[in-house]
Amino acid sequence: MTLYDLEQQLCLELSVDEFSQLSLGPLLRNPVVVQYFQPPQALEQIPKVTATILLFFQHPTGVPYACPEPVSLTARLKLQA
Repeated sequence: MTLYDLEQQLCLELSVDEFSQLSLGPLLRNPVVVQYFQPPQALEQIPKVTATILLFFQHPTGVPYACPEPVSLTARLKLQA
């Protein structure tokens, strides 16, 4: 998961168009995000890079993976139960 994926998933789960609408401060400065993702302090915007893009470029055959439609985290947890 990339920072962009996280931001998109949070917006989907919390029914907002942009993370800034939550009034929680910048996602890049959130202590948990900093701990796990370690973004450079100079970074001002989250790059629009998804895990699917990274998998495509890292896969040895160069064959892209199928990307399913976004599913809410709540729905994924229900599917796993």
